[in-house]
Formats: sequence, structure tokens, C-alpha cells
Amino acid sequence: TLSLIVPGIALLMTITPPPLRVERRFLVTAVVALGLAALYFAVRVGLDRRLMQRFAAQADAGRLDLAALDAGLTLAGLRPAAASTRSLDDRIGGAKRLLRNQAIATAAQLLVLTGDVFWLSASP
Repeated sequence: TLSLIVPGIALLMTITPPPLRVERRFLVTAVVALGLAALYFAVRVGLDRRLMQRFAAQADAGRLDLAALDAGLTLAGLRPAAASTRSLDDRIGGAKRLLRNQAIATAAQLLVLTGDVFWLSASP
């Protein structure tokens, strides 16, 4: 949610007087681009969250089958056919990397927006 709010604030800054300077346009563009990256990672993290919940339910029921999942992903075109089945630890590690990347993109947005507010507001 935060990664969607920050670009909204940046875009609101574009409609306030005085006219946007080149530096502010660049920074607003950077915030929006970082917002798109954070949104991409947020979507992927959301998918992984649901997938991990399903893994937990299947494991509790004693029917966790990662090979069947990989076959389904291959059939859907979301995974190369030649790829081997990934372990649950590899999948958890990948989900953690996605979450870390989302946090980095969101933090970068905040840094750029904060820098914009303080640096460009202080300059004449």
C-alpha cells in the first residue's frame, strides 16, 4: 500500500504551482518508476503468499506435491519445461528475495521523495 501512496504523492506534486522544474520532473519520474517496480514485486509477493498458504495446507494434509505444481506451472507457460523441481527451501528463499526487493523499491521511493521535498524545496 505504501508503495502505491508514495507515487500518488509525487504525482500530486506535479499539479501544484510553481511549474515543475526539470529536476522535480526527473525525481517524480524516478518515484513513479520505483512505484511500478514495487508494484511488480507486491504482485509477486501476493502470489507467493497464497502459494505458501496452499503449501502449508497440503503439508498439513500430508499431500504436498511440488512436482505436480511445477508440472502445472510448465503447462501454463510460467516455467521452462527443462527446469528441475525446486525444493521447498528454494521456493521460500525466492519468496524472501521478492519481499526484500519490494521493501528496497519502497524504501528507495521514500528516499527519493524525501530528497525531493527537502532538496528542491530549499533551493530557489
